[in-house]
Amino acid sequence: MLPRALLGHSSLVGACLGGLAGLLDGGSALLETGTHLGMLIGLFGFAALQVYLISISGQTVGKKWFRIRIVRTDGSPAGFIHGWGLRSLVPAMGIAVLTALMVPVGLFAIADIALVWSAQRRTLHDRIAGTRVVDA
Repeated sequence: MLPRALLGHSSLVGACLGGLAGLLDGGSALLETGTHLGMLIGLFGFAALQVYLISISGQTVGKKWFRIRIVRTDGSPAGFIHGWGLRSLVPAMGIAVLTALMVPVGLFAIADIALVWSAQRRTLHDRIAGTRVVDA
């Protein structure tokens, strides 16, 4: 396990590792089938696994590695709605709207990440979903 201080904020690193693992899983499916369909199936399958894991445990593969999880602000389990729906789907829809309005999407990403250094250490998507990241 890598030290958190070495890599900065662990939830951001966990998200990156989760995405990388998804690419690797999709890549292995591509090699097995020899088609782009295999890669898409692998990526979709890994995304479905991530949603399932968030829904039941509040952890993705990356978050499990860093021993952190997502809970609601009152400490109760995040579940499907708060853990994935509000935390991931709503910001993604917001990015789609910003893109349609020709607003630089990078501004959303900067605002999201910048809030990690606030007193509560909660990103914008955590605030939207009413969640926070805690040690597992």
